[in-house]
Amino acid sequence: MHDEKVFDAGRELAGKVDLIAFAQASMTRLAPRMGELTGRSVLTSPRLGIERARDVLQSLRQEGGR
Repeated sequence: MHDEKVFDAGRELAGKVDLIAFAQASMTRLAPRMGELTGRSVLTSPRLGIERARDVLQSLRQEGGR
């Protein structure tokens, strides 16, 4: 039910937007399918947040190794 509601909303928006952003963590796993259904890029804030945290941690490790 949840997934279909999200996909329905994405289909409705696809013709009006350049990309779709999921801010809710429960939607993250739906991003690949949403991209297939809509032909739009799909961004997810949980993924972007984790990638940013990874980059910061790597940077701190490199600085600590100097």
